[in-house]
Amino acid sequence: MAAHTLFCDFASLNRKDAGDWVSNCSKLADEAFKNSSDQTRLLGNLLVLEQYMHTLEQGLQENGEEPLPITYQSIQMLWDYLDGKMKPSDFADFANSLYACVLEFMVGEELTEEQSAYYENHFPEGNDNLVQWEILCWASFLMLELLSIY
Repeated sequence: MAAHTLFCDFASLNRKDAGDWVSNCSKLADEAFKNSSDQTRLLGNLLVLEQYMHTLEQGLQENGEEPLPITYQSIQMLWDYLDGKMKPSDFADFANSLYACVLEFMVGEELTEEQSAYYENHFPEGNDNLVQWEILCWASFLMLELLSIY
């Protein structure tokens, strides 16, 4: 995996390497922007995340589906923070609830009553698109990182 970067020719990758690249996309972005300011790192991550989101949209459109509203909302909150329209404290509850839901989906983490209600409100039955969950994980992690810096 070390040979792959954000600038690789994705179309030339075989199925396994493409899967590895997709599942490590956030790590590649972190590595690419690790020596940058917090604002630049967030911008870099968002630019890559937006492309990842467009890939998800295209894939879902083939089945007549679209990403969940919470997926768009999580990315928009990060852009709003970057534009100075929000403070991390404005999305603290959202980020914590979203990350709890991601952990529940990914590893079976137990949810509180409030988090379970949040999950039921935002994630319909049968929502098992791994790419979408990876985007949600990445966005919630960025939010939590901003909260810890704030």
